[in-house]
Order: sequence, then structure tokens, then C-alpha cells
Amino acid sequence: MFQVLVLSFVQGICEFLPISSSLHLLVISKIFHFDYFFSTKIFIVGMHFGTLIAIVVYFFKDIKKIINDFFKLFFNFKNEILNGKNLFLLLLVSTFPLVVFTLFFKSLIEKSFDNIFLTCIIFIIFGYFLKFFDSLNNKKTFLELNYLDAIKIGFFEALAIIPGVSRSGITITSALALKYKKEASIKISFLLAVPVILGATILYIKDFKGLVLDKEKGLFLSFGVFLTFIFSFFMIKFFMNFLKKYSFDIFFYYRLIFGLFVIFLKIKNFI
Repeated sequence: MFQVLVLSFVQGICEFLPISSSLHLLVISKIFHFDYFFSTKIFIVGMHFGTLIAIVVYFFKDIKKIINDFFKLFFNFKNEILNGKNLFLLLLVSTFPLVVFTLFFKSLIEKSFDNIFLTCIIFIIFGYFLKFFDSLNNKKTFLELNYLDAIKIGFFEALAIIPGVSRSGITITSALALKYKKEASIKISFLLAVPVILGATILYIKDFKGLVLDKEKGLFLSFGVFLTFIFSFFMIKFFMNFLKKYSFDIFFYYRLIFGLFVIFLKIKNFI
């Protein structure tokens, strides 16, 4: 149960912070030599599903608007496209590049970047980009999100398939680069996580056909989903309040220190 608690905590905390949850999960699993089950698709998908529930609960009004905008397409398709304010379409347009890149390039990129040293360097560099663009005097609000900006953010989000980039980190960075306020950038990043996590869950469901878990693993999975939801929900709340007062600089310095720490662990063969 300790392993479930640790991994759920790391997933819930790191999924929304711009610090790459996958890198943290990889390092922690290797340091503690966690059981193989906790690195399987079904457990990873389960934890991501917990984060998805947290987003839906916290941003319920926005999720409700996304659903309403989806149904509006059936009744007034042309106008909904032309007015440029249909939130469902904006998220769809923004997610499309990541879907394409994942389907065609994910395996190739993961093999090309299968190097912990390179991953850590990328981790640090993209942390600096976040710090740099946060220093701009941004004024655009979430309501000003349009198709062109959505597709631009989507292409940057596609870079998240490169190990060490961080999906939340790159989406926040790209939104900041497009002059969106900090709060708007975070909200865009969180809402974009919905189609990404939901799509990944649906994609992997077919791999679980006929899978039977014993009572212990079923209990671990259930607790993993629940605990990840709890940690994720409070992390979103904390993150939204924290960045009203502070900048993203702390995340760059964290990425610098953690990246160098992981490189040290690798050199010393601790991971």
C-alpha cells in the first residue's frame, strides 16, 4: 500500500505542475524498486483517470460548457464554427496535433530520446522557457482564446511526447508566449488535459480486454485512482491560488536542481 500512496501522491502533485510527472514516476520507481504491477498500463491509466476526475470536479462549470458546446454543433454547426467561441471545438483543434504526433512519431521519438541524461537536459531547458515567457507583460484572458492560438498551443503540446518536456509545462509556456495571462494559461493547460487523458484511457481500454485482476491488485488500483483524485484536486486548488501571488521562477529552479540530481544518481548508478 506504501507504493500506491507514493505513486498516487507523485502523480497527483506532478501531473498539473510544470515538472513532468512521468520523469518523477520513473525515478521514484527505480529508486524504491517498486513492484512491476505499478508500472503497468492499467495502473498508470488508473492514476491518470483519477486526475481526470479531479479536473472535471474542479472545473465543473467549464466542463459543463464544453458538453453544451458539443451539443450546439448538432443544431447550429455553421454559426458555432464561425463565432470561434465554441469551447469544445477550441479544445478539439488544440488537441489534434498531439494526436497526430502521438500516432506517427511517439515510438520513434521515445527510442531516439531514450537517454536519461538527454531527458534531464531537455527538462531543464524547457523549465527556462517557462521562466522566460512568464516574465512578459501578458494581458489576454481565457475568453480571448481563438482557433489560431488553440492550434499553436496544440503544436507546442505535441512536443510533450519528447521525454522531459512536461505536457502541462509546455502548454502553459506556449499560452504565456501567446500573451495569455498566467491564470488563463493554467486554465487552458488543465482543460486540455481532459481530452488527452480521456483519449489515452479509451485508447488503452482495448488492451485490458479479458484482463482479470486478483483481489489485492484490484484493491491497489481502486486506491490508486481514489488517492490520485484527492491529491490532484487539492493540488489544482493550491496551484491556482499559489500563482496568483508568485511567478513560475520557482519551477525553473526546481527543474534545474532535480534534473542535475537525477543526472548525479545516474552517474553513480543509483537508478
